[in-house]
Amino acid sequence: MVDMDMKQLVQMSVLSKQWRYFWKSFPYLNFDGRLWIEDKEETRGYHYLAKNMKIDEFIKFVTKVLNLRDGSTIKRIKTLKLIDTRIIHDEPELYDRNDELGHLKKLELTCPTLENLVIEDKRLYERIIIHAPCLKFLRIKSGTVLLICWDECVIKICAPNLRELQLRGGYFANYVLDNLCSLDNAQVDTAIRRHEKTEEENEEEYAITDSGLCNLLKGLVSTKSLTLSADAFQGETSAEIPYMFADVPQFYNLKYFKLTNWRTNSCVPALAKMFVRFPSMEALVLEKTTESHPSSLAKEEEEWGEMYLTWGMFWNLKSVEIKGIECTDNELKFLEFVLKKALVLESITVTPISTLSIAKLREFNRKIQRLSRAYSSVTIILN
Repeated sequence: MVDMDMKQLVQMSVLSKQWRYFWKSFPYLNFDGRLWIEDKEETRGYHYLAKNMKIDEFIKFVTKVLNLRDGSTIKRIKTLKLIDTRIIHDEPELYDRNDELGHLKKLELTCPTLENLVIEDKRLYERIIIHAPCLKFLRIKSGTVLLICWDECVIKICAPNLRELQLRGGYFANYVLDNLCSLDNAQVDTAIRRHEKTEEENEEEYAITDSGLCNLLKGLVSTKSLTLSADAFQGETSAEIPYMFADVPQFYNLKYFKLTNWRTNSCVPALAKMFVRFPSMEALVLEKTTESHPSSLAKEEEEWGEMYLTWGMFWNLKSVEIKGIECTDNELKFLEFVLKKALVLESITVTPISTLSIAKLREFNRKIQRLSRAYSSVTIILN
């Protein structure tokens, strides 16, 4: 029942007196916009479905549900897979009537009792503001398509009891993450956003700025576990990123760091500077990518070397896992780089891509085993 849509739950109130007011105190609020589409024929296109969604009725319904509640604690609000306007507002000026698809410009949520919040939206909000002192879990998932001015995309979160934060899909232009002092786990994507294009237009790309990344990392400084996509470090603006780390404090609580969508040769100085900010890191996981959609913002390749060895780097690192390795020279240099600095390293696990030949894997393994290391007992496994 926790996943039942509120529209269905309200409809159940006519079945018996026992169910009549049950929806007013039900703590799990699910609003699915697919139930508000007049014609759900799968062969119809996106724009047709968007025009046939009863947006006004949907907004009135959710606003009414929230206003008529009996004051009971809301543990979760979830809006999922809506055609266009996904989250509810009670301020008419937030709804852009000039947008043919009814784009929602701003979501502002203040809820003193909310514990879990999930927002999933194919498009991007212009601004999201969340103030929830009891919030423990927050997931925001958006696409990478822009319909609005990129510079105005801002997300503000104030949640002192938040334990887990997931920001999936494309990134925002700026982040204001205030008082996330209880954060245990943060998972953040920094994928490049793209404007929708017509046949006559070229696709525009927007990469996160160094100031936006700086504000993001500052807000996550208390987390114990961080999963971050490497897109932000691999665009044309990444040359400025190493300099902004002077304003980013040390992540003294961070024990686990995972970097996804990583290309070994991209923005080595930025990653090296970031690793220095993780003095307590014990586990490092790197997931490589073979970029299927090359970005025009891609930066020239660089190599790991002695110039990036910094005092204090990897001092507490115990395990390293690299997935999708291609047995290149620069990957070998990165492993050499880690082995030289990690004083208490216990294991390195390397998983190559499936297309590599057995001969190349064996040769790469021989080279790894011959590398000098700061801790002689480290175990190196090539899966």
